[in-house]
Formats: sequence, structure tokens, C-alpha cells
Amino acid sequence: MMRENRARRLRAWIVAAAFALVLWAGGAVDHGETLAQGQGRSSGRDGLDGLELAFRYVTVGWLDWAAVQLAETAGMQPESETLVLLGMVQQAMGRSAAALDAYRQGAELARDPRARSAALALAGMLFIQEGRLSEAGDVLARALELSPTSAQAMFGLGTIAEQRSLPDEAVRWYEEAAQASPEWIQPVIRASSLHNAAGRHGRALKLLRRAESLGTWNAEFHYQLALGYEGLMRAAGEGRLDADDAELLKELGAGPLAQDVRLRELALHAADRALQLQPGHRGAEELLARLSQT
Repeated sequence: MMRENRARRLRAWIVAAAFALVLWAGGAVDHGETLAQGQGRSSGRDGLDGLELAFRYVTVGWLDWAAVQLAETAGMQPESETLVLLGMVQQAMGRSAAALDAYRQGAELARDPRARSAALALAGMLFIQEGRLSEAGDVLARALELSPTSAQAMFGLGTIAEQRSLPDEAVRWYEEAAQASPEWIQPVIRASSLHNAAGRHGRALKLLRRAESLGTWNAEFHYQLALGYEGLMRAAGEGRLDADDAELLKELGAGPLAQDVRLRELALHAADRALQLQPGHRGAEELLARLSQT
């Protein structure tokens, strides 16, 4: 029971630390003796205490100290979760080789296939960032084999397909990732972006509208919405609507006599929201400029 409780706490810290690392990535600074004087170091007698201290370092952006503490903790009590978190910290500091090594060790130590898959998926995404697409594909395929519902692995495979200019394959992977993890907005945004780029604005809007509650604070979500509404407006004006598009227009309350007005209103609102969330968003600014000229 104690081990199960500890494992749950480790997983909770990994999730929380992931959010903190998004905020602090690239901001690691060598704090020298300041931290040692202010808080001291872990006694090392309990691996859990060491992990707690490392998590505190992460939440305030002291990633260099977090990496040292996690390495010490993993050395005393090697566990998959600790090594995965170490990999995340190393990656946030731009130490790709160290991050990949930590992910590899974390995967080897993981007893649960899903945990092993998660570690491999992180390694695969890092390979993608480095442009090593072949290696990324192999690792992500293995991750998906271990956990067939891994949204992270599916998303990574979609990213590889997109970078290889295979949009249809990329859309398939992104949509599968969105189904596997309905609370994750990024696969929806990437799939809708490719649909919009291909002129399939109705399909993009259906995906986005189903995930509307997830995209409230995401500028790119609203930008893709705006592109979808703009594209549908132009398709309606040119008489290029298919049956699905016509059904969507009914859902939007855009009757035959008011399609242009309603869709323009929706596109303007979505683009404006994107700019509220991300001032200077180039795509949203260009979209507003286009609508002002028509």
C-alpha cells in the first residue's frame, strides 16, 4: 500500500512538474550557493524527500538544482518516474543527450507497459525536435505497440507525417490522438490546421467545435476557428458547399440569406479572441485585414 501511494504521488508530481517546465523552459540559471544557503540540501535518507525538494526547485524555475537533486535521488533509489522527470528537466535545459539517456533508463525500469510507453513517447518527441525523424518513428512505433491507446505516440507519429509532407496520414494520427485523449487540445488544433489548409473547412470546424470547452484560452484554437469560418464563408459565396457544410451552417444559425453576415461575424469574433490571448498573432491580424477588404 505504501508503495502504491508513493507511486501515485510520483505520478502527480510529474504531471504538475510538466506544467511548471513549460513555464520555465529555457530559464535555467546557476544559482550557486544561494539555494544551498537558503534551503540546504536533501539528507538523502529518503528518496521521496529528495523528490519533493526537486519538485520545489522545478516550480520556481531552478532547473539546474532540480536536475542535480533528481540525479542523486535516482542514484539512491532508481525508479522510472524519477528518471522520466529528470529527463524532462534536462530537456527543458536543452541537454538533449542527457534527457534521452534518462528517458531510456526510465523506460527500462518501468514495469507497467504504459509507463514504458510514456517514457519512449517523450524520447520520440525529443528526436522529432532534433530532426531525427527515422529514430523518432521507430521509438514512437514501439511506444504505441506497448500502449495502443497512447495519444502521445499517435501525436508524435502525426508530427512526423506532417513534417514529411504527408498531410492525410498526419490528420489520421492527430484525429486518433484526439479520440484517445479527449481532454488534449493539441491534436485537435493540428488536425484542424491541416483540414483548413486543404480547404476542408467544414471538417475543421466540426473538430474544433466539439473541443470548444478545451480551447477557451488557446490563441491557436481560436485562429483555426476563424480560418474555418472564413473559408466556409467564401465557399458559400462561391456555391461550393457540400452536404456536411450545409448541415453545419444550419447548426451555426446561418440561413441562406444571412450566411455571409453570420460567418463573417463568427470569423471576426474568433480572430479577435486569438489576438486577445496572443497580441500580435500574425495570422489573426492578416485574417482581420482580409475580412476588412471584402
